[in-house]
Amino acid sequence: MALVLVAGCDYVHGVIHFTRITEIPPFKCVENSLRKVEGVSDVLYRTEEGGRPLTAHGIEKPDRIHRYMYKYAGLNGNFYFKVNYKDETEFYHTYIDINATPPQADIDAIRPAMFQIEKRVADECGVPNFSSSVKESCSGVQCK
Repeated sequence: MALVLVAGCDYVHGVIHFTRITEIPPFKCVENSLRKVEGVSDVLYRTEEGGRPLTAHGIEKPDRIHRYMYKYAGLNGNFYFKVNYKDETEFYHTYIDINATPPQADIDAIRPAMFQIEKRVADECGVPNFSSSVKESCSGVQCK
């Protein structure tokens, strides 16, 4: 009897924006800024528990996720601030598919809005160097 073990890996394609910031901006300010971006609708905010990192000291408290969801040009977008057990904050703004590739037309439509949202949050919520520090990663799609 033969035993075959098949291991698979998920792949992620799309656009990811990422940066580290010193502190999370006030959620109402972020929410209000997001609502002001032309073409954005259906804004929702929620908090979530993230992973629990394993360190030399044991399992730490879970990450706190502050997620903002929205619609733009009929597409579902989202970004979030992740605060870890050391109170370090990371920002992620994504338009991705897991084990699939989003249509290039979707990327071309939502990507400019991603930059507009980040700039508005930076300007209105007083997050220094926020929009200028965001790094972009594109996988399986063209970012022009």
